Amino acid sequence: MTADLPQRLWRIRLDLAADLHDEPFYGKTGGLLAFACRGEAKEGTTYFYRVATLYHVHKGVPTTLAVTFVLPSDTMLAVLQRLLARTKKLGLQWDCLYLDKGFCSIPVIRYLQQHRYSAIIACPIRGKKGGTRALCTGRGSYITTHTFSSAEYGSCEATVAIVRTFNTSGRRRQRRKARWLVYVLINVNLRPDQVRQRYRSRFGVEMALRELRFSAIIDVIVVLSSTVLCQGVQGRWNVRCGKEVSPRT
Repeated sequence: MTADLPQRLWRIRLDLAADLHDEPFYGKTGGLLAFACRGEAKEGTTYFYRVATLYHVHKGVPTTLAVTFVLPSDTMLAVLQRLLARTKKLGLQWDCLYLDKGFCSIPVIRYLQQHRYSAIIACPIRGKKGGTRALCTGRGSYITTHTFSSAEYGSCEATVAIVRTFNTSGRRRQRRKARWLVYVLINVNLRPDQVRQRYRSRFGVEMALRELRFSAIIDVIVVLSSTVLCQGVQGRWNVRCGKEVSPRT
């Protein structure tokens, strides 16, 4: 994998995007289920094999720099640290990190602040009246500070960009609907519109290309982990789908 990386990556400071990918898991065997993460119901299951990737996008084409399998016991901070450790081992330097909303947690924010990394993190809108939902008011976008609180991790203050945008419906008579986006900013000084534009450009990989790239990554992970996952299990297993397959005669 390293030998195929473009040499230009070592000549510049990179903008890196970290993303999470879920592959639906339908198995019921305890040995396989122990490696599946829980998530919101999707495609008929709440269990998924999860993979985290770190990549650089150049002219719309992503270059994967690090991949790690996510276990149910992993914290998002541990996952991010593994990705960054791989990047450091390659000798690459980065300018700004663009993180998926799955990484938006107090330990991750604190870690980035303490190490003075520059980062933009997509932030889920939570709460019915309070939380980040309370920030989504007004007629325009703005920058403010917000205190994130958790019973387990305490509180953490961070700068956030509250971006008001509109749907892009093709129907002329349909009234445009506003929607809100929230981003956590760490050592980043940008206007709200610049934050959204830069974040979209880093994650703006075409869906077909993104799915193809993820499919190849998950296949590699499955092959590498199948020996561990299926140890002691008789017969052949479809590890990706978690279904038993009768051995060929």
